[in-house]
Amino acid sequence: MRDRGYPVEDFEQRIKDLSVEHATTLEQYRAAHDVGLRSGRGGATTEELRGAIVHYRTLFRELLGNPGSESRHHGTTRHDAA
Repeated sequence: MRDRGYPVEDFEQRIKDLSVEHATTLEQYRAAHDVGLRSGRGGATTEELRGAIVHYRTLFRELLGNPGSESRHHGTTRHDAA
C-alpha cells in the first residue's frame, strides 16, 4: 500500500484515502482489518482468517489494477464458474 501512495501508519486515514478510488472494496478491507485485530487477541476463527485473506486479496488486486479483478470470486473467474 505504501508503494501505491497510501499511509500505512494510520488506519482511519488509510480508509479515507482508499474511499476515493477503491470504495467498492472498502467494506471488505474494514472487515479484514477487524479480523486481524481480533486475531491478535486470539479471538478469530480459522474461517474468519481465511475470509480476511480473501478480502485483502480483493483490495490487493484492485490496487494493482489487475484486469478482471471484480469478476473473480474465491479464486475463480465468472468464466471458470460457468
